[in-house]
Amino acid sequence: MWQLHPGELDQLRGAGGERFAHFVDRLIRAEAFLGGLAQSEIQTQLRVNIPDGGVDTEVKHAIPRDLSRWFDVPTCWQFKAREGSDITDRELTAELHKPYAERLIREGYGYRLCILGDLPPEKTRHWEAVLSAAVQKVNSNAPPPRVVHGGLLPQWGERFPGVIARLRGWREGGLYWDAWQDNCRKVTEHYVPNPAWAGVAASIRQHVDFQCPCIGGFACL
Repeated sequence: MWQLHPGELDQLRGAGGERFAHFVDRLIRAEAFLGGLAQSEIQTQLRVNIPDGGVDTEVKHAIPRDLSRWFDVPTCWQFKAREGSDITDRELTAELHKPYAERLIREGYGYRLCILGDLPPEKTRHWEAVLSAAVQKVNSNAPPPRVVHGGLLPQWGERFPGVIARLRGWREGGLYWDAWQDNCRKVTEHYVPNPAWAGVAASIRQHVDFQCPCIGGFACL
């Protein structure tokens, strides 16, 4: 498993929050792929400098087999590439009360705020309480809001090595499939199957099958 160091997230700062938004969107799409949710059920945008109605990314349905509990309901996400100390309670709820965010909350979506900076547990609970009070004013039956901060992102990212590889620009000793295949076939153009390898190959295919039930998100049953 590739590990993501918290300091590596620093490269997501700047650019008006665009790099951070794209990184989290990749994690969301990877989570959907792992759970078997169609990519068409996720709405994102490439630019962060256009009005979004308070929603950067919309996941129209719950993601099956979600381990984080962030996706156990349809969700609307707002991204902030900022430190928690820079955000006041008033700013915290400002995006939530924008027209499209309120519309989705009324429809039963869970509100998710994702920031690049990390938060201590006490402040996370405070923010979620503030957001919950605001959500209740819009829809008293809405799912509770959640705050996803930079302290949680490395663990989330480590579930998806491909996302880490993209963040690092493929510089960490890994090859994507096409490059690996081309390198191998330069030496041996045609491979003859070995019957003794059949059981190992089947185990590998099972391990990389995202539809296979998993323990802890990694090891297939």
